[in-house]
Amino acid sequence: MATRSSMPPTSSSEQQPTDSVDHQVIDISNRVPDKAIRIERDYSQGNGITRFSNEYPLLLAGRFQHTIDGINHLLEEAERVSWRVVFDNVMECLTIYTWPIFFRTHYQQCIQRLLTFIHNENETLYHQHGISISNPIRCAYLFLEFKMYN
Repeated sequence: MATRSSMPPTSSSEQQPTDSVDHQVIDISNRVPDKAIRIERDYSQGNGITRFSNEYPLLLAGRFQHTIDGINHLLEEAERVSWRVVFDNVMECLTIYTWPIFFRTHYQQCIQRLLTFIHNENETLYHQHGISISNPIRCAYLFLEFKMYN
């Protein structure tokens, strides 16, 4: 193992100047948040439909209402029973659950719209204020997390 004293000295042309420092812009999704606010899942209706609570601290009253209502509406639409959902379920059973490989189900389409909605809200509204909404699928819809950055 070579130690610093046994290594030959480097020439000054090999050393990089310390004056030129490259600055890199870090995307908001790669930063560590200063604070996180979690909106818990709402179980009060007892119907099993995934939705997030509209009850949160007074400090945040009205601030995230539009976004939470939009997410709740898209989740309700995804879990609503209709003839299309029944058809998708019957076809999944008849094709030994290979149907979703070839065709997108109603639920998959609604979840894709949900992810697009969250992405658009982040890009147009929240990122410019140093806030980011996390993907609720990653935490199994247990909570909706708003991450705050400086």
